Amino acid sequence: MLPTFVDRPKAAVAFLVLAFAGTGVAVTQLGEEFLPNFQETDFLMHFVEKPGASLESMRRITILASKELRAIPGVRNFGSHIGRAEVADEVVGPNFTELWISVDPDYDLNEVQAKVQAAIDGYPGLKRDVLTYLKERIKEVLSGTSAAIVVRIYGPDLDVLREKGGEIKKAIAEVPGAINVKDDSQMAVPQVQVRLKPDATARFGLTHGQVRRAVATLINGTKVGEIYHDQKSFAVIVRGVPQLRTDLTALQKMQIDLPLGGHVPLGDIADVEFVPTPNEVKRERVSRRFDVSCDVKGRDLGSVANEIAERISKSTLRPAITSSTKVNTKPALNRGSDSLP
Repeated sequence: MLPTFVDRPKAAVAFLVLAFAGTGVAVTQLGEEFLPNFQETDFLMHFVEKPGASLESMRRITILASKELRAIPGVRNFGSHIGRAEVADEVVGPNFTELWISVDPDYDLNEVQAKVQAAIDGYPGLKRDVLTYLKERIKEVLSGTSAAIVVRIYGPDLDVLREKGGEIKKAIAEVPGAINVKDDSQMAVPQVQVRLKPDATARFGLTHGQVRRAVATLINGTKVGEIYHDQKSFAVIVRGVPQLRTDLTALQKMQIDLPLGGHVPLGDIADVEFVPTPNEVKRERVSRRFDVSCDVKGRDLGSVANEIAERISKSTLRPAITSSTKVNTKPALNRGSDSLP
């Protein structure tokens, strides 16, 4: 085409003008995204049940998901792990499961991914997602979560944070294109509280440290050694019977050794009760934080993020709470530094 335009400079200029005009019109119609949809054949999924879910229930759900996912044509293998070891890169409980699958490159990736998503959506009551490895890693680094958009609120009172988080969650759910809207799994769980009676412990010749160590050993367990077998190490733990962790009466009757011999029931030297306690404490900027997150489908990330930020700016938050919208997108859309009253 070059010789034709060289001989016709006016036509070349006209073509460039039309090209720039067409580009200008196209730019106004483009959406804003931070990451493309990577065509990876390895997927990472998270299953997060409510805090307190047992290891057995998560194992049962994982086995069911394994059978269903491996039955999809194109899925060639499956792996998973539940919870984390004592020393690990993430602090999670047995209610957290990570699933991995690989897709055969000979199959249509989009079709297989749609079937995998449909299978995962068939598990109600769980917080779940389907991501490629690269996208999941990038999102985790940017905001500490695998969601596309994160609204993070700060404040000293966790109950108020939960209340305002519910309001924000409801507002985000009304935004077109926002899917998988979920809030933090910060909730109250039952915990044993032992409040010692100073006069009673002194009368029996006990110190607070002696009572705390005895109670911690019987309820939580204390490591006293290790056994090595087949190049594996197994911790030897001394702990009380399982009933002590669930029965308040059994806790009150638990026998504490006295320094001069004999025993005394724990209920005689301490007030024992179950109290609601946060299952986890999340902090940032020396303040408690609470996250509400969502993913995006059917719209570009930038327009959804801007609409969410606009809705949040109109919400009525207490002066003691600041809100920031952390968006996994280009810096121009990052609202992480904006404080809203």
